Amino acid sequence: MKLKIAKVVLRVIGTLSALLGLAMLCAMILVFLLAKTKSWDSVIVLPILTVLPFAAWQLYVGCLVWRDFSPRVVQQVCGVLAFLGYIFIARHTVLNHETAMNLPWSPLAFIGLIVVTWAVHRIVSKRLNHWLFPEFG
Repeated sequence: MKLKIAKVVLRVIGTLSALLGLAMLCAMILVFLLAKTKSWDSVIVLPILTVLPFAAWQLYVGCLVWRDFSPRVVQQVCGVLAFLGYIFIARHTVLNHETAMNLPWSPLAFIGLIVVTWAVHRIVSKRLNHWLFPEFG
């Protein structure tokens, strides 16, 4: 029973991730098409080059969730959740104030958030994989 519920939850999260990736991809295409510049300015290229890999990764996770159910799927879904959690936490803590970027500790806060997010991702995905797939652990 726990495997069925976990499969449904991971498929829902993976599907939402794929929809978010598709929305990001469509938004970048729309920004590129509606740009009034004739040349490839860094204003247009930089957001596309930074968002495009994450959108493709989220689409990949959405396809992977519906293809098979394995420890790799659990790791990828936990990775997507960790990435989105990092973006949310960074936006609401470090980037919340207009003077936060002028503080000397803000680069350290970004690095610290990356380390904490990575550690939480590793712990959660390992425990979830051990719980769902005891034969692999």
